[in-house]
Amino acid sequence: MKNVFRVIGAVFAIIASGILMTILVVWAYSTFVSPGKAIADYEQFAQSAGPWISVIAGPPITFFFVRMATKKALQGDKMRTAIWIMAIYLLFDIAVLAGSKPELEIWLFATVSALGRCLGAWLAVRAPKSIE
Repeated sequence: MKNVFRVIGAVFAIIASGILMTILVVWAYSTFVSPGKAIADYEQFAQSAGPWISVIAGPPITFFFVRMATKKALQGDKMRTAIWIMAIYLLFDIAVLAGSKPELEIWLFATVSALGRCLGAWLAVRAPKSIE
């Protein structure tokens, strides 16, 4: 049962961290790079920067939370937990994307992001303990 909470917690943390990262980037842009514009301009920036943020920040965020969720598990359980985390995350991500009916370009970003996140999850369970 503890493992279920770890999986759900990790998925929630990955999603929330991605949203928070986008908010922080838009805040930095609106504060330091281009202050004083209309809200619509910042919304447009968020729409164009979001996929890039997911591709760049997604894998390290995923690595961190999968590593935290699997820290005390046995090696075989680590991989199963990481697979569950990624399966639930990817199902959620695909459902949200499909519901928003994005352009093909966004699907390409989502695919690259998903591959990077899966690599991050795999590295989290394969990385030596010295990284902790």
